[in-house]
Amino acid sequence: MSDKHLLHRLPWWSFILLAIVVYCSLKYGLAGFAPEHALLRQLVEAAPVFAPILTIPLLLYAAKRLYDTDPEEKDKL
Repeated sequence: MSDKHLLHRLPWWSFILLAIVVYCSLKYGLAGFAPEHALLRQLVEAAPVFAPILTIPLLLYAAKRLYDTDPEEKDKL
């Protein structure tokens, strides 16, 4: 077994699930959270705006992983 980074060992669909969790957490999950600190309150209010911005890279990486093939698989083709 090769010593690949953890991200390279996860299947492509796990990044789609992670993107869904991140998006829903930022868009809907933090809505009920009302911190007393002003800076945290501003971050919670801005979270729905940043939800797609943080989700898009995860989806792009999932697409890259879907279409990537390992060098061992290229030799088999």
